Amino acid sequence: MIRKDREVANLDGIVEIVDKCKVMRLAMADEGAPYIVPLNFGYRREGNTLELYFHCANRGRKLDLLSRNPKVGFELDCGHRLVPDDTACKNSFFYESVIGVGVVTFFEEASAKVTALNVIMEHQTGKTFDIPEKAVGGVKIGKILVTSVCGKAYQPK
Repeated sequence: MIRKDREVANLDGIVEIVDKCKVMRLAMADEGAPYIVPLNFGYRREGNTLELYFHCANRGRKLDLLSRNPKVGFELDCGHRLVPDDTACKNSFFYESVIGVGVVTFFEEASAKVTALNVIMEHQTGKTFDIPEKAVGGVKIGKILVTSVCGKAYQPK
């Protein structure tokens, strides 16, 4: 990272940024070309392990790609604000961002899907829900086990 003064290197700081973000961009490999989709997500941290959860339909391009190669990249950003100036080169932009890589697996058991969906819902809404197990049959819940992550931030002091 060139701008070491903006680096967020510790996991606590990275998780603080993740907690503020509501959309994750998931990057997959599609025969040598990237395929990126924005997704709502939730997360869980256990010690030094970070997991990101997302949901999707039971079929489609995303699932086809992940079944061929479960290694992914991801990006999250928030805290956007233009810092205007009368001189073009002095304009700036406040932000916080996280990028990383990981491996996707999918929950198969209905009870595990309900738990994972509530991780997503709690992150997005601040609360959990009574989700009947029969309601999760038509959805896939993915878990990204994060293997490498870094953060970057430029915010007002």
